[in-house]
Amino acid sequence: MAWPSLEPTDRSEFTTWRKLLEPRFRENGESLDDVTFEWGDIPDGENPPLLSGTEELDREFYPGFGLVRGRPFVAYTSRSIYFVHAYDGRETIRHIPRNPGSGMKPRHYDDYPGRRPD
Repeated sequence: MAWPSLEPTDRSEFTTWRKLLEPRFRENGESLDDVTFEWGDIPDGENPPLLSGTEELDREFYPGFGLVRGRPFVAYTSRSIYFVHAYDGRETIRHIPRNPGSGMKPRHYDDYPGRRPD
């Protein structure tokens, strides 16, 4: 008996980094125009050729559990640092203030779906 494939067959759950980043930017009063990106390689996976920043933001991938599929990045604005957080293959975006003492609250744990408020 073979194990079932971990690859999703339903593309409705696929997303892009742009779709995940834009709500975070809106929450912080920032936009893609404010960002400098540094792109990395997908750990232990296929690394398709790096596209231009805009094209890489729109590359579709499955962010769910299993293998890491989105190309990692660090994005800098004048106020924030955004980064990819992967746990068991689930990929989300987190951010921290660029300058300590800025009064901006980091988003580390409250973006998990189904997380109960404290």
